[in-house]
Amino acid sequence: MLNVVVVEDDSNLLASVRQAIEAPESGMRIAGAFSRGGEAISWLQRQKSVDCALVDLGLPDRSGVEVLAELRTTHPTAVGLVFTIFDDDEHLFPALQAGAQGYLLKDSTSEVLLRSIREAVAGGAPMTPAVARKVVRRFWAPPVVQQEPLTARERELLVLLCHGASYDAAAARMAVSLSTIQAHVRSTYRKLSVSSKAEAVSAAVRLGLFVP
Repeated sequence: MLNVVVVEDDSNLLASVRQAIEAPESGMRIAGAFSRGGEAISWLQRQKSVDCALVDLGLPDRSGVEVLAELRTTHPTAVGLVFTIFDDDEHLFPALQAGAQGYLLKDSTSEVLLRSIREAVAGGAPMTPAVARKVVRRFWAPPVVQQEPLTARERELLVLLCHGASYDAAAARMAVSLSTIQAHVRSTYRKLSVSSKAEAVSAAVRLGLFVP
């Protein structure tokens, strides 16, 4: 019997996932279900028996990336699966960097979900075809060439963006104004030769700046 933790703030979707996982023939059980990342992290720090965590990225209190990183720290033999509506580079690569071993979209059927959990626990890396293509293309990308070295504050901002922080949240965490954050963003984009937040996050991952 596989012990599965689900972190999802949509109550209707959570109920649907619970029903699929707890079906008699699934061979799984819900070990914990949480709507907030902080609750899940606290639980993971106390519990021992976890085989798989199904984690949404857009949680109300913090990014699912932080939950995945905690899972990797506290339960290194467990597998983390992303279950999200986001399939862009900005969300995908930080999640994989944090330890996700699979990446599923929320339009996946119950059959695909259960099969993916079993595949991940068995050592696979389940992903939708579109997500898998993005991962492959990641290795085609040319090396990142920095026009100038990033400052400590620019690196700090990039790490926050990799964790899913908005510009407003980054300003609060760095104790600066939004206009200062915007100035850092412009400078960082110029130095990395990128033109979007997703490209900046991808560049940060490729440069090894993001450590969950």
